[in-house]
Amino acid sequence: MGHVEIFWNNELGSVGRANFNSEDEENAPAIFAYSQKCQVMDSPGLLVREDFERNEMEALTLAAMQHLPTAVMYVMDLSGLAGDKCSSVDDQLLLRKQVRARFPRRPWIDVVSKIDLGVQEGAREKLMEVLGDTPFIELSIQEGVGVDELKQNVVKMLSEVRIVLDAMAASSQAEKR
Repeated sequence: MGHVEIFWNNELGSVGRANFNSEDEENAPAIFAYSQKCQVMDSPGLLVREDFERNEMEALTLAAMQHLPTAVMYVMDLSGLAGDKCSSVDDQLLLRKQVRARFPRRPWIDVVSKIDLGVQEGAREKLMEVLGDTPFIELSIQEGVGVDELKQNVVKMLSEVRIVLDAMAASSQAEKR
């Protein structure tokens, strides 16, 4: 669990900039109307299996996604070096299809990580079959590739969640009247 602080400008729903490291609000420039801390959770991983076969941590991940106003960053390792037979490229792509089908309305970012390690032969083609025209971010923390693009996309995704939360709050207030 962690927090990301987003600084919003005066226009509702538009993004000023994100400060991913700040612990104090004094670093926010005066041009921003306010900031918002967003909770971020690196969930326990899911494996390709039926729900009745899932362990407690996998069930917790799915419950959080179902019951909390969440957005998803789906991270894939297409290098073929994921380390175990349950994380093959095919399994990761199948799981991505299943989770996306289960939560089709969630704000979503697809990330292909560890691109500095290369991509397993045929994996890019399989990825394109699953994603179609859906964009994805290629990321290498080691080489700094895609980091800024990922930050920008996370801020955009969090603004989408914020719009939904604002609408829910307005609806709740209207019901109380």
